Amino acid sequence: MKKSLIISLVGCALSIGTPATQSWAEVNVSSKYESKLYGYLHLSMSYDSHYIYSGNMAFWALPEGDTKTNDNELNITASQTRLGYSITGPEIAGAATKGKIEVDFYGLGGTENKAMLRMRHAFMEVVWPKGCSLLAGQTWDLMMTQCPTTVNFPVNWYAGNIGHRRPQLRLTKVMDMGEGSKLAAKLALARTIGLSNSFSPGDTGEDSGIPTVQTSVRYSSKAFEVGVSGHFGQEEYDTAADGTHDVYKTWSGRLDVNIPMGIFGFKASAWTGTNMSAYLGGIGQGVNLTEKWTIDAIGGWAMIKAGPINVGGGIDVPKVDQIASGEKQQNVGIFINTFQKLHAAVKVGMELSYWQTMYKDAADGDAVRAQVAFIHEF
Repeated sequence: MKKSLIISLVGCALSIGTPATQSWAEVNVSSKYESKLYGYLHLSMSYDSHYIYSGNMAFWALPEGDTKTNDNELNITASQTRLGYSITGPEIAGAATKGKIEVDFYGLGGTENKAMLRMRHAFMEVVWPKGCSLLAGQTWDLMMTQCPTTVNFPVNWYAGNIGHRRPQLRLTKVMDMGEGSKLAAKLALARTIGLSNSFSPGDTGEDSGIPTVQTSVRYSSKAFEVGVSGHFGQEEYDTAADGTHDVYKTWSGRLDVNIPMGIFGFKASAWTGTNMSAYLGGIGQGVNLTEKWTIDAIGGWAMIKAGPINVGGGIDVPKVDQIASGEKQQNVGIFINTFQKLHAAVKVGMELSYWQTMYKDAADGDAVRAQVAFIHEF
């Protein structure tokens, strides 16, 4: 099926011109397959009583006594604006094909009013009858089966929630268990994303020479959902130009549950693992290179939904005797929020959150954040 989409794009002002010289252009975007443009326009405004890393996003509070800790802050950003394009392709030997590309404006570089694109998703998928599918590209880690509902862009990452997006090759099998229940098993070979390595090209994940294995099994019914997931991989840190190196494992195990009850609901997750920095756990701490060991961590989050109100929180706790002095040893993020529709396409989100971060052999930090977001979906 051929479907045309008309996108209005703002033309850039000529370098010799003024804002009044800006022009508009219409571009025809078409595909010979069924396709859909989607996304939202987003403006976020947040006020922090004390400095929360990292400004537009709340991850953790800086310790008392830090030069920025006692500064209140106001952030306004449109960088969360999102644009996606999905394609439903032709059937291949009875198998359906589809794909998706999705970006936002939180890319590295640029300034607040000249934000850069960032790839979120870019994958193709072949879906066979009887519940088998193969995905190739970048999308969510398998442990990202569910997240808390927050106005804050990071969904309690570094504060109880783990998992992100990375390139992967994924195989899925969904089995019908009867009476509306299903069992989904997934296995993926994913890119191991590490840190820069001064003695070799690339990063420590690339240098390991093997992919990270991710897996998940999830049971869903009309009454509840429950899942287990995890990953296993390794990083290689070269310590000399002759190739001498240390190898550090990374692994996790996660349990999550979701119990919908009409306008009410409960969902939660708990996990344990080591070297979790690339998965947004351990409060960003994965390997102690001074002591040459990985950093273990545990964490989790829970959220209750009561009509339009969401209340929840999470905690991330690295093992204190494995981190260096002055590093983050516990991080808690607690929130209450609501999303209200102004009309069919526009909604506003309001959230109040509290952040407390404990430091090893240093003063703790805490802060209150008030945030409002205006969202126009399309």
